[in-house]
Amino acid sequence: MSRKTNFFLTMFLAFLLMLMFPTALTTVLYHNMNAVIKEDVQNSSNAMLRQISLMIDSRLHEVEQLAIQISFHPKIIHMFSRNETSGALSVFQYKEIMDTLSFHFITNGFIQDRYVYFNKQDTVVTPYVRSDASDFYQFYYKYEELSEEDWLTFLRSSSDQAEFLPAMNVAGKSTGGNGRLITYRHSIPIGTQRPSEGAVVILIDAEQIRMMLSNLESANKARIFVADKEGRLLVRSGEDEHINEADLDLDKLVEGKFMEYPDSVGGERLMATKYVSKETGWQYISLVPHSVMMAKVNRAEIWALTLLGICILFGLLGAYLLAKRLYSPIHNLVSSILKRDSDDRNKIKPEFSLIEETLSQSWRSEEALKVVVDQQVPLIQSNFLNRLLNGIVDTGTLNEESLRFMGFRFESEWFSVVIINVDDFRQIKLANAEQQWAMIRFIISNISQELLGRRGVAHAVETELSRLVLLVNLHVEEEQEGLKYMETVIDELKNVIESRFNIVLSIGISGIRQHYREIASCYAEALEALEYRIVKGKSSVTYYQEIDQMRDQARYYYPMEIEMQLANAIRSGDFEQADRLMKHIEQMNFQSKHISLEMGKLLYFDMMSTMIKIWNDTSERVQHFLVDDFDPLRRLTDCSTLVEMQEQIRVIYQEICDSVIAGQRDPGAVLVDQISAFIDEHYSDNSLSLNMIAERFNLSPQYLSSFFKKHKGINLADYMARIRVEQAKRLLQDPSLSLNRIAELVGYAKDAGLIRIFKKYMGVTPGKYREYMKD
Repeated sequence: MSRKTNFFLTMFLAFLLMLMFPTALTTVLYHNMNAVIKEDVQNSSNAMLRQISLMIDSRLHEVEQLAIQISFHPKIIHMFSRNETSGALSVFQYKEIMDTLSFHFITNGFIQDRYVYFNKQDTVVTPYVRSDASDFYQFYYKYEELSEEDWLTFLRSSSDQAEFLPAMNVAGKSTGGNGRLITYRHSIPIGTQRPSEGAVVILIDAEQIRMMLSNLESANKARIFVADKEGRLLVRSGEDEHINEADLDLDKLVEGKFMEYPDSVGGERLMATKYVSKETGWQYISLVPHSVMMAKVNRAEIWALTLLGICILFGLLGAYLLAKRLYSPIHNLVSSILKRDSDDRNKIKPEFSLIEETLSQSWRSEEALKVVVDQQVPLIQSNFLNRLLNGIVDTGTLNEESLRFMGFRFESEWFSVVIINVDDFRQIKLANAEQQWAMIRFIISNISQELLGRRGVAHAVETELSRLVLLVNLHVEEEQEGLKYMETVIDELKNVIESRFNIVLSIGISGIRQHYREIASCYAEALEALEYRIVKGKSSVTYYQEIDQMRDQARYYYPMEIEMQLANAIRSGDFEQADRLMKHIEQMNFQSKHISLEMGKLLYFDMMSTMIKIWNDTSERVQHFLVDDFDPLRRLTDCSTLVEMQEQIRVIYQEICDSVIAGQRDPGAVLVDQISAFIDEHYSDNSLSLNMIAERFNLSPQYLSSFFKKHKGINLADYMARIRVEQAKRLLQDPSLSLNRIAELVGYAKDAGLIRIFKKYMGVTPGKYREYMKD
């Protein structure tokens, strides 16, 4: 047998074996079909009877409600409670009862009529007539199967429960000739142990019930019987050609509990179904001829055998075609392998063996390639994570498969980015600096991933030598839950690393954002938060939410009066006063409120400007006491944080104050301070000049000018002008003062002199400066 025939036959036989299972299953199902159909008919009949019960029970409920309403009507109760001494009822009283019966009526075709029977008066009252009982029976409702005496006995009987008469033909005026009615009676009064004084009677149209039963029996080809809870047959559906009612034992039918009627009726077995209403106790019986039921089985048998034969025929054909179709790609695959393989020995091998050997070789090659790829995975992941953080990756094309290929799996939609900056380390000391940093990054990365991995997954990537970025995928339900969790973990992370390994960290944490499209935004937020270490200093933790709140602080506290007090304290060498002013500035900006990073930078730029002005104003005498390489501007620009800058400014002010105090030991320093104080006090006098000051201190103008320049480092005229300009800047903040008035207050006779000097030193006119202050 050829290789092709052997493989094809194997597949064909396999498909035939598969075909045997549904064939065997169909045979088993066929043998169980009879029982299934019987059960189906039984269930169908039971559902039909339940439906009939619900429909009739709802109508009987309406009948009972109508009877109760009539029985408990005050006028009806009053009529029955009259004693014998009250006399006969008047025409007007009977009319009230008739009106009451007319009022209490439920409009439906189920109720034919209703009337009230009074025992003592032997009178019947309907909505349209009052009559004695005998006349009412003869002319209005005469039962063909019930005598007048039996009818009266039925009306006068005492019972707490409602009673029914089976459906009977009734003749008279009210029926328009002849009608079939079910009679409902309830004694009055209701719910007492007293003998019956009368009854409420409601006549039910049996034809309506019969039509209801006929509609359902035609759909199910069943004969339906209805009996009350005492077992009396009330009504039955129409005639059935399959069932001869004369052959039925109705008592046995009502009282029996069987699935199949025990006796053969007209040579036909009957399948019986009974349902008893839980509300009324009425019994509903369905009889289905066995021949009708088996008609379905016979039809199903024919269809089943026909379909089974068709299935086997098409199954054989399908098995052949499917085997041929499935063999085709295998044949093509083997042909392709043989074309690429020059070894003649493979041509005689079985096809499966040849495919197995070829796949094994491919898998070995794949494993070798996978080893190479695995070596590059860290680099690939790091590159991908860097691009994802910087927003270079097209997140619209990302899916689970592409992320899995990169070694990532995001199990939730909540993300945050944490940036850890190493500020200092002392305990880890290795000879190789690169090994030292690698060890630090290893420690931070492992501890961070372990702590953050409690409720999420953290992916680490190095962006700078001293900086590590963590992309955190959080398992939380909402943003606030994630923020609380991050605060707890970050505090624990910082404490563990700083206490155990003596590594000082600054950490910036982004907000919690939903979906990986927001990862780049999280990274930008974390960078901005980390940058705030310039304000907080080293070993700080900053959350992006803090920065959002600080952005509302659009101003910082550094008024001109404080700046002038600080300058005067430094010029006079009073470092204690200068230190108090510095602490006051820090308290107002960083403790009483939190200004933004931008405002913090501007504040210290302003303070640097003050320091530079003080340094430029110091005289050569004071600078002589400082070290030769004293360069305050360079020392401030070398600071990496605002905290360092703040401390450096204190050190510089301390050195300048020490120099000022050292210079004050020179008698000339005392005199120059007195001259400066005189100018500070009399700057508003427009007659203040070099000659006036020289005369005040008994010096010649020429000596005074060179003496002041030597000790103060600035010309006396420039010093006077600067004092006046500073005071003018303060007064320009008051919008109620005109420019002329400000010029007079700072020692100028006209505003032209102030404008010229102000523009020389400030670069803008006083009017422009005032506009800038408003903005």
